[in-house]
Amino acid sequence: MKESILKKYTDGIKLEDGYKRIREGFAFVDGSVFGMYKVSGSGAADTLDKLAARDLAYLNIETVSEALVLDEDAKALGVPYFCRLDEDFIVLTPPGCEKAGEWISAKCAEDGVDISDLKEEKSLLFIEGPVSYKPVREVLGVDVDLLPIRGITQVEDWNGFALTVMRIGRSNEYAYAIVADGDAILKAVEGCG
Repeated sequence: MKESILKKYTDGIKLEDGYKRIREGFAFVDGSVFGMYKVSGSGAADTLDKLAARDLAYLNIETVSEALVLDEDAKALGVPYFCRLDEDFIVLTPPGCEKAGEWISAKCAEDGVDISDLKEEKSLLFIEGPVSYKPVREVLGVDVDLLPIRGITQVEDWNGFALTVMRIGRSNEYAYAIVADGDAILKAVEGCG
């Protein structure tokens, strides 16, 4: 993701002001520190189901679940987000969860399931805070009243870009993640900021 827009938005903000924005308004959080994978095809759900401590094969379409991933020695590798689109999944691995991403990649390759690094073509942006629904509704045009917690919606054409918007985050129930082309992310930040 181009840093100039986020840098422009965050330059000069003191730590206390950043926390105030997240606690009382909304703030952008750069998701470039997350791993981001696309797992595709008819075997994706079954393979991921074997790797997670949740029944991902039964995860509803357009929903997100966090699930513990263990290695063969039952060592915890992390708790990624598993985002079910249809037959495809987006797997987001937070910082400190890199080994889970590597494990998932290796196991998908062993099972012949397509997995690709989405960071090569997409960017990830979080909008966090109790008022984060406003820019998501007003700038991105997402009907946030119909998007449940852990829900996903696809925006096919937002200013010429496709967006995947998920209602997930760490600060409170009103937090969103956006997966899109880097230029779309920058346009969204400019429109919200």
